[in-house]
Amino acid sequence: AAGDSSRYSLEGGARVLSTGADGHTVEIEGEHLVVMAKERRVRADRPVVVRQGGSEMRADGLDFDETTQRLHFMATCVADCCPRI
Repeated sequence: AAGDSSRYSLEGGARVLSTGADGHTVEIEGEHLVVMAKERRVRADRPVVVRQGGSEMRADGLDFDETTQRLHFMATCVADCCPRI
């Protein structure tokens, strides 16, 4: 963690949950996640699994902006998407 509590490095089976204004939850799991609290971002440079609703995405890394709820996947990304019912 940074001295000003703005940056956290989570190691070993780390998990971050984010709930957007619309109530949808994004779950990010990985062996190394960096949470930047002031910027409301999560970054990973190692493989991650992202779940939202019934969909699951796997990627070699990511940059997640919690404010906009946008995910930017790095390198290889495989997705199993389920439509909303």
